[in-house]
Amino acid sequence: MNNFFLYFKMAADGIRKNKTLYFPYIFSCSFTLALLYILLSVEYMIRTGEVRGASKMSSILCMCALLYRIVAVIFLFYVNSFLLKRRKKEFSIYRILGMEKHHIRIMLFFEVVLVCTFCTVIAVGSGALLSQLMFLVLLKIVHIPSELTFRIPFDSVISTVIFSVFVFFLVLLYDLFSVSKTSPADLLRQSHEGEKEPKSHRILAFLSFFCLMGGYITAWNIISPDEAFLLFLPAVLLVILGTFGVMLTGSISLLKFLRKKESFFYRPSNFIAVSGMIYRMKQNAAGLATICILSTAVLVTVSTCTSLFFGEESILRSRFIRDVSISSYFEEPVSPEWMNQIAADYAAESGVEIENEVAFQRMDLTCVEKSKGQFSISAWEQRYEETERFSCFVREDFEKITEYPLSISDTENEVFFYTEDDTAQYDKIQIDEWDFSLKKIELEQEWKRFLSNEYHGEKMILIFPNQEIFNQLFNRLKDVRMAAGLHDLAYSYEIIQFYDLSDYNSAYEINTLRDYYLNYCEHLATVDTLPAAREDFYQIYGSIFFAGLFFVAVFAIATVLIIYYKQVTEGYEDKERFLIMQRVGMSDQEIKKAIHHQIILVFFLPLGMSLLHTAVAFPALCQVLTLFKLKDFHLFGICTCIAAVLFTFLYLFVYFLTAKTYYRIVKKND
Repeated sequence: MNNFFLYFKMAADGIRKNKTLYFPYIFSCSFTLALLYILLSVEYMIRTGEVRGASKMSSILCMCALLYRIVAVIFLFYVNSFLLKRRKKEFSIYRILGMEKHHIRIMLFFEVVLVCTFCTVIAVGSGALLSQLMFLVLLKIVHIPSELTFRIPFDSVISTVIFSVFVFFLVLLYDLFSVSKTSPADLLRQSHEGEKEPKSHRILAFLSFFCLMGGYITAWNIISPDEAFLLFLPAVLLVILGTFGVMLTGSISLLKFLRKKESFFYRPSNFIAVSGMIYRMKQNAAGLATICILSTAVLVTVSTCTSLFFGEESILRSRFIRDVSISSYFEEPVSPEWMNQIAADYAAESGVEIENEVAFQRMDLTCVEKSKGQFSISAWEQRYEETERFSCFVREDFEKITEYPLSISDTENEVFFYTEDDTAQYDKIQIDEWDFSLKKIELEQEWKRFLSNEYHGEKMILIFPNQEIFNQLFNRLKDVRMAAGLHDLAYSYEIIQFYDLSDYNSAYEINTLRDYYLNYCEHLATVDTLPAAREDFYQIYGSIFFAGLFFVAVFAIATVLIIYYKQVTEGYEDKERFLIMQRVGMSDQEIKKAIHHQIILVFFLPLGMSLLHTAVAFPALCQVLTLFKLKDFHLFGICTCIAAVLFTFLYLFVYFLTAKTYYRIVKKND
């Protein structure tokens, strides 16, 4: 029992004496676990409380909590590796003094238990104090009224404790294995043994550059949402691999290049900085690459989540031209005015006036392209790559909804078309026996957003000059489908209706409105109202923004802590070297200048590369946001620039703090 108490005391003293290392570690672990507790607690309060849209928000937060756990495990393991590296010298002395491996294991066990206990208690305590506040913040973000009530969800406490014990158990296993596999002599030698000058690996440099450029080119060539869905993740993986390789090979090449520049190298501060780093760059490359990737993650997460949150109204307005949107499919053409009459009757019954009502026809025409510009109406999409889909309108309807006058010639074979792209693929097309010349139109931004959002899956939007041609194509479609044994035309022909409300009341709740229209429309497709959609959007995008804040927080603290540990570790390693420089006559000012040069040479390399990664990824990220119906790229650009500026200021602050800590360590007299 006395022995166990001795090891416990040694573990406690080890933590206290190494407070420069342990206190930031305990803080970061506590902070990470506290964020997890808050996330779990808020999700629990959403799920069990009487909150509108609880299922949507709960699902988003649950998914984010799962991803957060994975990120947290990687982060805590990485930080622990810095801590263990510094403690190996101490463990080697214990071994040389006669302690056996099992003694070291017992002491490590108590250290991990103490750290785990401290971190868990701090995390649960601080999380309990802040979770209700964060719950209110989330409800404020999604525009749901709320009241302050203090609750400590027991499930969240248990989940956080289990996760903490699990992570620190893995950390303990890793530490025991790492220390046990190395002999005392090796442990002691590692703390004094210098690094050999790294060699330039041309093959690795080429492969790294190839991966990085491959990721850049892939991201830069993503020009559609479908491509973004398929190619963005491979591009990210290539950039990550390329970054690690380039950081290793590129930084070494840079330092060797600076060493050859005599006018630069043979200055006291530059000489010390370059010669010191060139031998250490091999082990630093992983840290610098990690800082770069984490910095990029912060910038991307902040810019995208912020854009989605502040772009909610833009997304809504691109989807809703009016307050109410209704779509219904029919097997035979019907008059759009008939749908307007249904709306007028319902408005009269509910005591609400409607305005700006408009209804129009749309036909979904699926064709097989036999040759360039020659199409045949198809009854079925046999193979996606062989078919093209046209969204077809009647000129009169299109003019009515867009207020865009269309001037045509006297011939009936002139067809207007609109594509989201600026280039037309055809000057003319043939659909079965009908020949059409194409005339492109330009629309107001409002209708551009709407049409591209609603019908972006179609290759082209066609506007036919009159109802007669429209009906002829419809009848051909009907004949083709019936010949193929498909006796219904549902989902090929629809009436779309929009109108504004002078007042919004409970009569226009979606379910009530849908039940009324079902009396007239057998194949009712969608019934949406702007107020209901706005509520859904706030819940979805607000939850994404809220969860994104947690990832930004852990990415930012991970970046800062890795930078801190990197400089602290190097500070202890360089302490003796700078002491020798001081003894041979180097002044304090010269030492401080050398320190700043040493830090600044590589400190801003990850920042520069992260800004470059974000800039290159910008077009691809725009297409990713398009999947969320956000097409306000100007807003996204502003959010990205603001995020970059703020993060740069944070990075500068960390730089000055790090330089100060590093200088204090190397100047400390033991």
